[in-house]
Amino acid sequence: MGKVIFTLVLTLVVGLVSMVLGIEFFGGYPELGAIVSIAVASGLIVYFNNKKK
Repeated sequence: MGKVIFTLVLTLVVGLVSMVLGIEFFGGYPELGAIVSIAVASGLIVYFNNKKK
């Protein structure tokens, strides 16, 4: 259960930070937050599945 909460919090924080960066530095591109958060979440899923084996 701890891995799930860690993944949720990390994905949320990374998504919000990258959304702000997309708006401020990339000229109004808030979709960057969703793209980066999905990439982080899927990377963590792969990492935790490989660590299990």
